[in-house]
Amino acid sequence: MKVIHLIKVLLAIASLVALWIGGALTFTPLDFHAASQIVFESPSASLLSELRSPGGVLVIAGFLMFLGVFQKKMIRLSLTVSTMVYLGYALGRLVSWALDDKPNQSLLIALAIELLLGTLSALVLLKNKPLT
Repeated sequence: MKVIHLIKVLLAIASLVALWIGGALTFTPLDFHAASQIVFESPSASLLSELRSPGGVLVIAGFLMFLGVFQKKMIRLSLTVSTMVYLGYALGRLVSWALDDKPNQSLLIALAIELLLGTLSALVLLKNKPLT
């Protein structure tokens, strides 16, 4: 399999994860968080706004990642977005682990996936400078 096909597979997976998580955060934030045993007793409009806003960012990021699957000239941008989003989320989770204690298993799985997708995206960026 050609390297470009593997890169597109990585971007497809990264984009679908971002779109799925982003959509869930945007449209069903309480259910999404409840799946990780995070329950909000009486969420206010302000709290829901704070819960939904990262979802919007993930949806847009997911679309940018997805562009690289179909447009070769967008691969570098798509990989950069993937690297920033996934390693950024992983960094936040690692800081929280250090400052707040170990999260539940579902969030540790999320951390592992974020580290994997972010690291793979970063490695591809560093190894293949001229992708366009």
